[in-house]
Amino acid sequence: MRRYLLPLAILITLHTTALSAKQFSYDQVHSMPKSIEKDYYIWRLLNQKSTTKKQSISIIKDARYISGKLKKSYKKKVGKSIPKKPKKHKVMSEKAKTALSQKQKRAKAIISSKAPFDNWLKEKNSFKIFVFNSVSKSSRAKLNAELTPKLWSDLTTHKSFNKSIKLISRSRYGSLKKAFLHAPAKSNMLTYNSNMLLGFNAVLYNKPKVAAIYFEGATRKGYQREQVDRALFWHYLTTKNRSILRKLVKGHDINIYTLLAHDILKLKYPQSITPKLPKAKLISSKAVSSPIYWAKLKKRIFSKKTDLYKLAKRYKSDDSIGYYTYIRSRASRDIEQYFPMPYRDMLSKLPKSRQAILYAIARQESRFVPGAISSSYA
Repeated sequence: MRRYLLPLAILITLHTTALSAKQFSYDQVHSMPKSIEKDYYIWRLLNQKSTTKKQSISIIKDARYISGKLKKSYKKKVGKSIPKKPKKHKVMSEKAKTALSQKQKRAKAIISSKAPFDNWLKEKNSFKIFVFNSVSKSSRAKLNAELTPKLWSDLTTHKSFNKSIKLISRSRYGSLKKAFLHAPAKSNMLTYNSNMLLGFNAVLYNKPKVAAIYFEGATRKGYQREQVDRALFWHYLTTKNRSILRKLVKGHDINIYTLLAHDILKLKYPQSITPKLPKAKLISSKAVSSPIYWAKLKKRIFSKKTDLYKLAKRYKSDDSIGYYTYIRSRASRDIEQYFPMPYRDMLSKLPKSRQAILYAIARQESRFVPGAISSSYA
């Protein structure tokens, strides 16, 4: 296996070495557009010996997202943690402030009473959720008792209960967690993530009927096609209803769930598009591999004013195939599923199974865009 990966490994190593050898100035990084790509260069700048503490303190303010790597590099350079940005609070009227203060006092009174759970049960459901979400972790533990199926169902009709579910799932509230196996209200306000969490929990406790309810709910709440397909497939696993698989294969997205559905139904795999583009140098090699070029291009791609089909033509060459297929896919709203296969000369000598693995990884990780940067700066 290692010798099959060697050609790609050598290329990746050479590319990484070339990148790490280059030094960047503060002004170069500061002028870059705010993006995950800029975050990557900020991280690089922090790791340069030539970067001063003053520059580090200043450049960190340009970061779009403070990742673990940025925190670690900043602390190593400056000697202390990144200062936390003050939270932006909504401007509240005096009346609203007074009402909130009164609610908080009532919540504290319930928690500090002799029978906090019993007193909590007497409140309206909306206030029950407010109490649970607003008090401290130790105070919340006083409410760790079993909920009836009726109460659980009623609580799921409130949007703010999604936060409660997350808090319960991250805790050791064993009694409260038993309620995860109750069914929600038919017209509930649970999010996609809450439905999936509760569905997996039911699977863990061998309650397929309950799991099916939550997975079905998730299919209606997913905002990305792959999320919906994931929920549909788990709904099938908990019901063995093959009509769910037939819904799956009608979807345009090619992912592990739709492919498994095709396997089970013994259908041919959906056809992806592998374009053969002319070998013309439409943009420079430097631009093709530049994360900042990609960051600027993404702004154009996601702008409503951009004619994506026209933009794609600018990258219609073998050298920039990743850009071309990404833009074309966005233009079709992902109905057209592109699967480019660059580097054919280099990979053609490998077994087809190995080629398939390498191409699958490359497509999943970067869509064959050389300048793409992941959240872990890969």
